[in-house]
Amino acid sequence: MKLFYYSILTLVLAASCSQEPTMYSTIIPKPLSIKNYRGSFVLNNKTVIASSASLRGSDSVAAFLAQQALQLFKLDIKPGNPSQPGAIILSSIKYKNELGDEGYVIRVNTDSIVILANNAKGLFYGVQTIIQALLPYSQQLASSGSIAMPSVEIIDQPRFPWRSMHLDVSRHFFDKEFIKKYIDILAFHKLNVFHWHLCDNQGWRIEIKKYPQLTDIAAWRKDSTLDMNPCNGPKDQCYGGYYTQDDIREIVQYASERYVTVLPEIEMPGHSWFALYAFQELNCNGKPWKMPDSVSFQQTGPYCLGNPKTYEFLENVLNEVVELFPSPYIHIGGDECNKEPWKKCPKCQKLMKDEGMTHVDELQSHLIKHMEKYLNAKGKQIFGWDEILEGGLAPGAAVMSWRGEEGGI
Repeated sequence: MKLFYYSILTLVLAASCSQEPTMYSTIIPKPLSIKNYRGSFVLNNKTVIASSASLRGSDSVAAFLAQQALQLFKLDIKPGNPSQPGAIILSSIKYKNELGDEGYVIRVNTDSIVILANNAKGLFYGVQTIIQALLPYSQQLASSGSIAMPSVEIIDQPRFPWRSMHLDVSRHFFDKEFIKKYIDILAFHKLNVFHWHLCDNQGWRIEIKKYPQLTDIAAWRKDSTLDMNPCNGPKDQCYGGYYTQDDIREIVQYASERYVTVLPEIEMPGHSWFALYAFQELNCNGKPWKMPDSVSFQQTGPYCLGNPKTYEFLENVLNEVVELFPSPYIHIGGDECNKEPWKKCPKCQKLMKDEGMTHVDELQSHLIKHMEKYLNAKGKQIFGWDEILEGGLAPGAAVMSWRGEEGGI
């Protein structure tokens, strides 16, 4: 009896699983709706792609799909007419405006694949869904040049408008080509923000033309060993690197073509050891620092906030950052700042007295509010880690809470 029961259960489960073709079970994130129909579309080298002239940017999305089809599946999909049999059609949606800027509808019919959206961004995500569905069959496509795609209607839109990944290139430097691959992975999974952590205690990674010392000195360290982890490389060698401004423009453009916004992070007032190693007059004691044998994250010597030259330096850095990144946001860090030096610094203590401050937390808030006002005047909004709440939040700042939900709500 038990054997009969389990046999029936297996058949029921198999039948329920078969309702959603395996080809569409690999889509990440899972779409809002997948409806299956009878029949299939044959994708092969006779397939053409047609984009709507009325939808701005659809030509670029069509070109991206053709390039990916050739690179991943060895399919040579050429431009064609939407009335041709076997066409992939990119077009504007006629109803379902509730899908917003990033939603899309895919209809795989027996004679066409139709991707509909309100704009090119939605079309791009629809194209990524098609690529995701086909990727497990890349060897089959490359060898046979053909595959049958089960007929289906897919409707999808994002749950969250901000979908981001963070990459720290200070502790471990990654070259330009890796950054592009990283952006490809973000776009493939329909993430739309690349949070680029460009400087920290372990190295400065962005060219600032006004301050060549930041890349001549602060981009390089004595060894690549962090926190005694043998995976990080051998000691006693020069380790580092940086991105030229031309590199950054190229990466920002590459990301833009994949509908990814690049959010740069320039750490202040803590996590700034190597910047202060290059500009030692900006630390609280003003004395020369020695290059350590191993750079660890505990060395969070802050900028001296009682020194007017600190603000001049940071403003000049941000002037160049603003010109490189079209993002409406600039991340200025604000986390894990060691505030002990401020308690002993005559300049910082004088500023506190002059401004009526009673706690060093207010010094950090003073810097954050200053930088927010400065960047607002340049059309930018600031982001900071949740420590910027300490001492009072700048009025227009956005908070990224890494220590729990409370700081972000």
